[in-house]
Amino acid sequence: MPCCSYFFLKGEPKKRKILLVAVLRLGNLVALLPWGIITFSETGGFVPLSSQGPLSVVVGVIWLSGPGTKEVKEILSDDVMDLIERVKTEDLSSFFKLSRFFGQELINRPVPLLKLIGLKLVRSWYGTSTRWYEEREILAVQILYLIAGFLGLIIYVIKTAKTKTRDMIFLLGPVFYFWMMAFFSVSIMRYMIPAMGLIIIFSAITVSILIDKIKFSLK
Repeated sequence: MPCCSYFFLKGEPKKRKILLVAVLRLGNLVALLPWGIITFSETGGFVPLSSQGPLSVVVGVIWLSGPGTKEVKEILSDDVMDLIERVKTEDLSSFFKLSRFFGQELINRPVPLLKLIGLKLVRSWYGTSTRWYEEREILAVQILYLIAGFLGLIIYVIKTAKTKTRDMIFLLGPVFYFWMMAFFSVSIMRYMIPAMGLIIIFSAITVSILIDKIKFSLK
């Protein structure tokens, strides 16, 4: 993302572009610095943030059927549970095997796979690491932010689509990045926290419009 941002700084001098991207990259490094210091002091070397590769996708799928409250049986249908069981028994240790397996599932049994995809996409916005524990309450709060945020986004796009398309892509890039990260691994809300900051910004547009309409109606 930091390197891609270089191409969205149209009109800026080249040196300033490099400086801004470097500052953004430095911010990422500062955020990771505590992890690097702790792991180096404990192990004597640097530990990658993630080394699971395709196994992270497998873990994210299997994790859905782990221990949780009774709501797990209400959300996971039998065909999705069967799909998860097949994931458990297959050798999906490479991207080729993973792609082939899900490709065959899409051809032969598309419905459970599409259900699984939809569930993981949605759960990324409210799921917890304890699985379904008070998640309905979290969803009730999140849905307010998400509805307001996406309405504000639509309003912003309508008003600025012709002049600020590049800015929109730059803003939405991190949202989709973290959403896809949560989707492909373990679909829990804490991975979406960086993206929620941007969603809340757009929700402010909706709230501002509602307040203006209320003020106008009271006059």
